[in-house]
Amino acid sequence: MSSTPTPSLGRNSSSVYVQVPPSPFDLERYQSLPSRHVPTAANTSKLLKENSPLRKPRTQMLQSASASSASLKRKISDRDSSSSTVDTAPSSSKKVKSVSTGTPLKPSQTNSATLMFQQSSNACPEYPNGWTYCHQCCKKRDLGATIQCTLLEAKTTGKNNVPKERRCVSKYCKACLQNRYGEDLDTWLGNRKWEQGHVENVGYTFKCPKCRDVCNCPRCRKSKGLEPIGTMRKAPEAAPAKKEKQPKNKSASSQPKKRVRKSKLRVLPPVKWTRIAQALSQSEVEERMSIREFILRFNDLSECSLLKPHLEELEQINGKYNGQEGHDATSWVSDACAKSVIMMLLGILSTDESSPWKESSEIAVKNMRNIGFSLSKVYSTLLEWQESVVEATEVSSSGDDVSSDSFSIAEPLPPSEHFFASARRSTRTMTSTLPNSVAIHSSAQLIPVVLSLIDLTLQLSSIREALEEGPKTTREIYRQAREALKLEGERWDTVKKQQEQSKDKALLQEAKRLHKDIVTALERSSDIAQCESLQRFAPLGSDPEGRVYYALTPGHAEREAAYEFTDLLAGDLPNNARLKKKGRTLKPEEREDLVDWSWMILVWGKKPPSAFTPAKDEEDDEDSDDVEMEDDTDAWWCFHDPEDIKKLVEWLTIDNDLEEKDESKASANGKSTSVSPEQAAVKQLISSLKDFGSLLEWRSRDDKYRLPTTNLKSASTSAKSRAK
Repeated sequence: MSSTPTPSLGRNSSSVYVQVPPSPFDLERYQSLPSRHVPTAANTSKLLKENSPLRKPRTQMLQSASASSASLKRKISDRDSSSSTVDTAPSSSKKVKSVSTGTPLKPSQTNSATLMFQQSSNACPEYPNGWTYCHQCCKKRDLGATIQCTLLEAKTTGKNNVPKERRCVSKYCKACLQNRYGEDLDTWLGNRKWEQGHVENVGYTFKCPKCRDVCNCPRCRKSKGLEPIGTMRKAPEAAPAKKEKQPKNKSASSQPKKRVRKSKLRVLPPVKWTRIAQALSQSEVEERMSIREFILRFNDLSECSLLKPHLEELEQINGKYNGQEGHDATSWVSDACAKSVIMMLLGILSTDESSPWKESSEIAVKNMRNIGFSLSKVYSTLLEWQESVVEATEVSSSGDDVSSDSFSIAEPLPPSEHFFASARRSTRTMTSTLPNSVAIHSSAQLIPVVLSLIDLTLQLSSIREALEEGPKTTREIYRQAREALKLEGERWDTVKKQQEQSKDKALLQEAKRLHKDIVTALERSSDIAQCESLQRFAPLGSDPEGRVYYALTPGHAEREAAYEFTDLLAGDLPNNARLKKKGRTLKPEEREDLVDWSWMILVWGKKPPSAFTPAKDEEDDEDSDDVEMEDDTDAWWCFHDPEDIKKLVEWLTIDNDLEEKDESKASANGKSTSVSPEQAAVKQLISSLKDFGSLLEWRSRDDKYRLPTTNLKSASTSAKSRAK
């Protein structure tokens, strides 16, 4: 049955062939094996032959892929298809190679970021570096395409509210940083400079948009009372028109083509608009502002000038309590301050020697000093003064400046609703408020009377002379400031040489800081001092939507401090003199009370749709009807924080398409940019807002007035302690 091949046939002597007889069993009687390698009843197109070996699993086939194929083959006789010969002796000369699924990389072939992300516990095939959720889009992102904020936040934990610092947990993905904020993730990851207040040993420094208060995600905007921005989609570009083929011009082709810059989509920054003086109209606030500026400008011309407390009280345009609940919403200054204002105006009238009302004004001032602080008696004294002046002008023939018809004093305003609500239980008070009686219950009623007296004083020759001397005074202030700057520059050159020879870097840096502070103080002092020579008070300007912007000048105490500092550094005072007046400084908590109006920007108009108002307490929910009317009606708004003023400037610049970068490049190239009259007015308004914001930031400093005699060593140690 079996035959062994002879060596004469040229076969390998180590190979043995065996003829396998057919199987006596019928394979069709048995069920097919439950394997994908054996055909089933549903798929019997190609049945396996008898005694044919089963196919090995895929894993075993991969491991033995390099083995000899002769061990899996069987020789089939040409004469008998049912018989076959199989090589039973595998070749020992061929070795089986193990095939691995992948070759591991060397440590030098992987970066540190990859190693860090491979250690994440939530790694998966879709996110091999691990995953996290983006704060902006709330989607699952790979750790390699996200960045976490490194700023340390102050948190209170425990029953004792112990403050602790922890790292901000906000993370932003690469797409959101680029599309929403125009920032590059790789640039932030490459920021190796560590800053104070951030986590150390992270490899980068990143302050997220949420910590910068510019995050525009739906949750952050909802917390500010804003509507979500939604999906930001670019406007569809118009299809370019087909151009006709033109003959090529060699001269034109030689010139380089100009690249057209695509304008980037810029999002309006969130600006906080704070409501103020809800019961006052635009004309009422403007009248109070003009009274305050007139008193500060011409107070020195009166024999009955106002004292410093009353001058500072004039900044309270809406009263001491700023129209809070339980107080008069239309209140003004105190009764004593209102009486002092009227006496000051009468004192200016009494200084004119050629006027017929000189003697009557002196008598009225004496009578007012003896009547106390009753505003009703003050008004009755004014009526007596008016009658005496009219009689004097009729008798005298030398009244050339003012005619007798101009002595009519305006009638006072009626009492406010708050007064009637609080006086309903008092019969004596109600009887004094009859229409025919003259009863003054609040200083706000005398505002028309004060304005009529101001109009009368503007006709005097002394007031006209003071207005004409205003430009001369301004030039003298700036000349004195330039002289002080020159002396400070000479002093700095001498100090710089001395510090460089001593080779003390800390003292040199402190000397530079002192020189910079002195120069800044001289510039700001000249700006404050020139307020004494203003010709008239006017708003800063208005925007295209009709909003009007106002800013009051600094108070009397700040003007005196500015004069003294400039005189001292200009050499008008002795070298060993010290500053006696350091001006007035309001802390951020005091500015938030919204009482002193010279420390804020005021706006009359409608709140823009992109703005938001600060969150109110639960007690103010009853006034929800007034809040809903804010967007539809004109009202007074204020900005008391320098950062809010900067955002207001940025908002005006973007909203009116005024890009400073493009204008600077155009001016550098010698090209003139065409600006419409409206844009020119807005540019002037933006410049005024910037100046006021920088001045307000400097006025809020405690050490704004530093002298050259400052001890550098003590200043350096104090600066280090503040930094720690």
